[in-house]
Amino acid sequence: MSKKIIFWSLVVAALFYLIFTLAVLGATGAGTTQDALSGLYGVLGKSAVVVGSLIGFLAVFTSYIVFGADLRLTFEYDYGFHKFSSWLVAFLPPVFLFWSGFTDLVKILSIVGSVGLGVFTLFTVLVGWREREKLESFLGFKPQGWWLFPLGTLIVLGALSDVFSLF
Repeated sequence: MSKKIIFWSLVVAALFYLIFTLAVLGATGAGTTQDALSGLYGVLGKSAVVVGSLIGFLAVFTSYIVFGADLRLTFEYDYGFHKFSSWLVAFLPPVFLFWSGFTDLVKILSIVGSVGLGVFTLFTVLVGWREREKLESFLGFKPQGWWLFPLGTLIVLGALSDVFSLF
């Protein structure tokens, strides 16, 4: 039952994104702006853009809270961070980036995504190192530990490369 709910939730969300995208492109055409809403100002007027901006702000803010809380719990329970430290690591990087002058949402998301994915993948490699004996029953063979070092190095270099490519 829960798999069906998750599937249909994703389908409905994707349909809303598709409808929004087609509506904005239909209304503004080649004049579509990066944030979509400022381009609609001339078509829909100020009040519609204000309402759309408020809805967008609430969507981003609530997602930030939900994903941040989940990330905090991951740091706390999976990686043994202290409660306050896990909160700092989960919630402050995007705020710090914004205060540092990063106001381009796409760049902020790219940096946070690159670093976050790099850190989580590196944590996964470290867990694989610690639990490599148990991986034998899961994989069907005993993995050699030496390959985890180059893998971890590539992950860190990839994340750093992506971050530095934005400057």
